Amino acid sequence: MPRGASQLLALPCEEPSPDVLRGDPTWQGWSRQLGPVLILAMLEHASLLRRLCAPSKGDCAKLLSLMGCKAIPYWVEAFKNASGGVMVDPCVGSWMGSNAELTRPLAPACPVTCRCREDPDQMSPSGSKVCPGTCALRGVTPGTGTNASTNTSTNDTL
Repeated sequence: MPRGASQLLALPCEEPSPDVLRGDPTWQGWSRQLGPVLILAMLEHASLLRRLCAPSKGDCAKLLSLMGCKAIPYWVEAFKNASGGVMVDPCVGSWMGSNAELTRPLAPACPVTCRCREDPDQMSPSGSKVCPGTCALRGVTPGTGTNASTNTSTNDTL
């Protein structure tokens, strides 16, 4: 198995806060890589790109650093509104639909936002799995190892 695939299998199905991601060198590297990719893909639409990256004052390279995983739902909605309804999915690496080459999928770092617990078998357009392997443990309460469906509450008798 390729080194990257084995690492993906072992990643936790948990999502770090934006503050934790800001201190993560890998996340920071992804953030720095994204800005130039978006700029090249939208050379003819620079003003639109600045609007899309408004939360980071128009600097797309800082969007992930600033927002963490919250950048995903923000980008999906902002791009849909700006493009007349084009759907994108940064979780699988599609930031601009068919208008740009694919970028790094964010699902490995943002499995909760990307709904990996509900759909652990998500695939990138290139056919690679994007969710951490630990998300495939359906029905397991995170951190407990117990099946969530067997947990009961004292209020269940009402």
